Amino acid sequence: MKSRSLQVLVVALALASTVLIPSRALADNYTISITNSTGLAPANYSIYVMGFSTGSNLVLGPAGTLVSQSSGTISSYPVGTGAGQISAITLDTLTEFTGGRFYFFIVANGQPAPSVTFGQQPPNPGTNSSYPPYSIVEITVPAPVGGVAQNATIDIQTVDGFVFPLTIGLNGLSTAGNIYGQPLNNSAVTRASILSAYTAFMQAQGSAGTPYADMVYLPNSIDGQAGGILNPGAYLTAQDSSGNYLNLGSTLHTIFNADLNTLFASSTLQIQGVPSNPAGIPGQSYTVAPVTQTYPGTSVSLPALKFTGASDASVFYVFNPVGVSVLTNSSGAQITGSITTTGGVTTLTLDSAVTGLQSGMFVSGAGLSPNLSGQSTTTISGINGNALTLSPTLGTGDPAPHSQYVFSKQPYVSLMLTPGQMVFGNAGFFADSSIQLTPNSAPASVLASIENYIVTALNRGVGVASGALNPAVTPGNNGTSAFWGTQANWYPAGATQNLFSLFMHTALAGGTPIFQRPAGATTNAQGQTMGSAYGFAYDENGGPVPPAPNGPEVPSKFDGTVTPGSTIQLTLGAWAASTPAPVPEIAVKGKKTIKTKATTVKIKGTAVGQKVVIKYKAKPGKNVTKHVSIKPNGQWLFKFKPLVKDTILKFYAQSSDGERSRTEKVKVVKTND
Repeated sequence: MKSRSLQVLVVALALASTVLIPSRALADNYTISITNSTGLAPANYSIYVMGFSTGSNLVLGPAGTLVSQSSGTISSYPVGTGAGQISAITLDTLTEFTGGRFYFFIVANGQPAPSVTFGQQPPNPGTNSSYPPYSIVEITVPAPVGGVAQNATIDIQTVDGFVFPLTIGLNGLSTAGNIYGQPLNNSAVTRASILSAYTAFMQAQGSAGTPYADMVYLPNSIDGQAGGILNPGAYLTAQDSSGNYLNLGSTLHTIFNADLNTLFASSTLQIQGVPSNPAGIPGQSYTVAPVTQTYPGTSVSLPALKFTGASDASVFYVFNPVGVSVLTNSSGAQITGSITTTGGVTTLTLDSAVTGLQSGMFVSGAGLSPNLSGQSTTTISGINGNALTLSPTLGTGDPAPHSQYVFSKQPYVSLMLTPGQMVFGNAGFFADSSIQLTPNSAPASVLASIENYIVTALNRGVGVASGALNPAVTPGNNGTSAFWGTQANWYPAGATQNLFSLFMHTALAGGTPIFQRPAGATTNAQGQTMGSAYGFAYDENGGPVPPAPNGPEVPSKFDGTVTPGSTIQLTLGAWAASTPAPVPEIAVKGKKTIKTKATTVKIKGTAVGQKVVIKYKAKPGKNVTKHVSIKPNGQWLFKFKPLVKDTILKFYAQSSDGERSRTEKVKVVKTND
């Protein structure tokens, strides 16, 4: 499972109290070699890498070895083989490294190297034009068990978006299952071809693909190409430096509303749950019923699905986000207004009309601080046109006028999201187990998995398919879960779904899949062969369907298969297809036999290529090779000083890839007259 809330691994210099972790023998380490194959001109761009794990309080220093850090600034370092550059990263297999990320940035020369404060993450690509875009590699090294190192997990993902091609290979193998990401060194799959394929793919989807076109950001910003493509979850939650949502006008915020209402009215779902972790609740079937339920920790009643276990009668609730929060005005733009307190009355005067507001709704925004539980304590107590009376009365000092505000029927600020933000981002009511229940408890683990199944099915377009709502329950086939967990059912034509994810799994560039296909790759409901990719945070293998499906790998991930001592080859892929060097040609001007008594002879001509190579024998037993450059207009000039009576000079043009032209000969005869 991927999430912006995951701990982060960053290759960085610790600027505050760093302690080197003792190095171990090579066999005890994971080595991640880094190859920069972007083809970006070093004079214009550099690749920097940054990362950390806040869960482990570890970062990587400039030499690519771990240091301990828990505060301060985290810096980034250039990728390369020169002094002060990182070409490989070494991780100790006996040092736990939890939920890590490597960030690879494209930095224009002259711009500062990226940095973050420890505990923070780089802003989403495309949300801050002054901050360079990046791609992500994630890794987790588990704690050793009984002093024995455990297998690691590493993946590449597009949960935040696509910036440039990445490929990871394991121990030098390139067969299916040993390499993930973009095809390695394939001229058909470059950054340019993927961006072009994305535009064509969304255009082919008709009106359904139109809102996805807006996720391409900063056109012509990096070497003539866009900055990248945001994942819809990141696009819908993108904020400016003041914390205001940037893309509230997108129709993707409400695209799942109809499916959500259908799903949350269903009483025919048959869901298979997994055993809890920690233990306490068995893996069992759950029946489902639509209810109105008080949201935990509040007095607010909301529509929900009630899940009841068949074995031990455990009960869980998943809430419907439709109609719970209001984030846009009547025109679909952000809600802004000004708060004033006069005569003991606090009023929020909205700058435009807003539909859907009700007395009792909670308010979040400038000047309104949540309590320690993350709940808003401010509600609407009266509505008079665009003037809202807020309760309780605020103290002195009005917040900045025309600030952004959001409203919700429930008080938790983290849950004040649109349905689209929750579904595409696998967030809100689909990631609230630690709000509803005791964090890290057995019940919380089961609820988290149920919410995962629901939102994953919605992204794959099968949440309300007839096979899910009217499931066939047979021995070994637990109805809805069986349907949701089968790749052949995913992404059916015409269903509401995550088209960004569909693109990542199935798109072609020049007839080549943009993501490596796994061993035993299968097809989806449209007959498209599925590549291994992360199209959204929960985009994992299908399940749970007893027995657990043994299908091909869905995400681009080595899942617990990186054995201690392994080498991981990480390649940063090509920006664009390389232009073939022109076929070299040469022509010598003037006579092919030159008689002269001058001490220097000028021989010139025209050529196509990188340089002109001249070979001759200066005197018996001494062969000489010279070269001269070719001017932009194709002209070249060689100044020759004859030392013997007769010299035969051989001229040919040579291209940058070493190809040679035909050879032309010139004979120089030195005379005394």
